Amino acid sequence: LNQRAVDSSLKREVADAHYLAGKIIQTIESPELAMDHFLAAADLQQQLLKEKPDTESLMAELGNTLNAIGEAHIRKFELETALEQFEASSELRAKLTELNPDDAEAARTLANSYMNIGTVYKYQGEFEDAIQAMQRAQMIRVSQIEEKKSDNPKLKRDLGMGYFNLATVRQELGDADRAETHYLQAVNVFSELRAEQPNSIDYNRFLAACQRMLGDLWKETDLEKSVDYYRRSQGVLENSRSQNPNVVDIAADLSGLYMNLGDLLHNQGKLDDALDVLDRSIKVLTDLSEDLADVPWYRLDLGRAQRSVGVILAESGRRGEAKVQLEESRATLSKLVSEDLSNEEFTIELALTMDAIAELESLASQTDAEDTNDPQEELP
Repeated sequence: LNQRAVDSSLKREVADAHYLAGKIIQTIESPELAMDHFLAAADLQQQLLKEKPDTESLMAELGNTLNAIGEAHIRKFELETALEQFEASSELRAKLTELNPDDAEAARTLANSYMNIGTVYKYQGEFEDAIQAMQRAQMIRVSQIEEKKSDNPKLKRDLGMGYFNLATVRQELGDADRAETHYLQAVNVFSELRAEQPNSIDYNRFLAACQRMLGDLWKETDLEKSVDYYRRSQGVLENSRSQNPNVVDIAADLSGLYMNLGDLLHNQGKLDDALDVLDRSIKVLTDLSEDLADVPWYRLDLGRAQRSVGVILAESGRRGEAKVQLEESRATLSKLVSEDLSNEEFTIELALTMDAIAELESLASQTDAEDTNDPQEELP
């Protein structure tokens, strides 16, 4: 009996080690490399649970591992297998919440399983099933927060993410009004969390993402409304970057927002405002490109932003400045193409810049020809 207890204890320690190794490897490397660790952990946990089927801590640990396996399959876009793992995880977690109805963490993880099931349905294009599963998750979270007065900050964060996920499904269905309602619900949750922790990088990024998605929601039908939401997101990210100047994720979020906002302002005919935010984008992307030279996507966006500024300057009649920006775009993108000739996206973006340069040169030639053909006044 003593030896059996030692064996069980050792199995559990090994299972825990496999699970933690899988989580780390999945984060820093790939889901493929993590999978072996997750599967090994699940196998040991299932053996232990078979020996002691009513051990709640083992149920929780196996539920976490099955959920992690599902997440790894989602990253590999193996949706049916992911769904099976999430459903198995939800069964264990549902049993735990039945045994512990006042355990907020057990309820939180169960809600996450349902949300993950909804995410799979979303990726499969089963939008009504996705909404049903996500709403089931949200009902658990709302009940814990409003009825059972849970102050678990993770639960509140998950509630905000749940509203965000519901909004994306409604947006896929073309239901802009309901999508906006859910995005605004998410904004309210993350605004409250941010008020409690103003310097939280995650809460600032979540809040800004919701506002940016609201901007995207209306950019085709209500440009003014879209710009307003983008400006709100801009304020959140600029404030967060001032507090966290060395956080790459915030800088990357901000540069992308500037580029999109520049396009919106350009479409509104507000050329000076568009140039302002695009110049800001260039500054951020220049820093990112220099600090992370091995990440080509920042240089790709830099080339795009330089081209956008060049195009707007040309429209404003500032052709000399436009030429400088377009040539900088060509240099940035040409270097990318030379480093990876097989990347079609780099080649397409360079071609777009070359087209913009050709158009600018054509416009200059036409203007010169018109000036030459203008009748001159006779000198007395």
